[in-house]
Amino acid sequence: MLYLIAFHSTQQAIRLENILDYYGIHNEVQPTPKAITAGCALSIVVEETQWGAIQQIIRSEQVAVYGVFFEDTATAQYQWVWEGCREQEGK
Repeated sequence: MLYLIAFHSTQQAIRLENILDYYGIHNEVQPTPKAITAGCALSIVVEETQWGAIQQIIRSEQVAVYGVFFEDTATAQYQWVWEGCREQEGK
């Protein structure tokens, strides 16, 4: 399964892409689907199996993430995996 990481800003998307590249974690930058109302037009797609390591990196590097999603193929809708912005704001 693929996870899609959405951002509030392009700066944070490019920042996480560079950090993941540094750690050797495969990632792909792609346009944010219109169904996800994030502030940034770029998202990063990663393998679900890498999510634990990526989540630790996001926290330790303090990357501002809007949220993480997967596409439910049965409904063709995106489902929340992690609401990064709410966790980072302490909500």
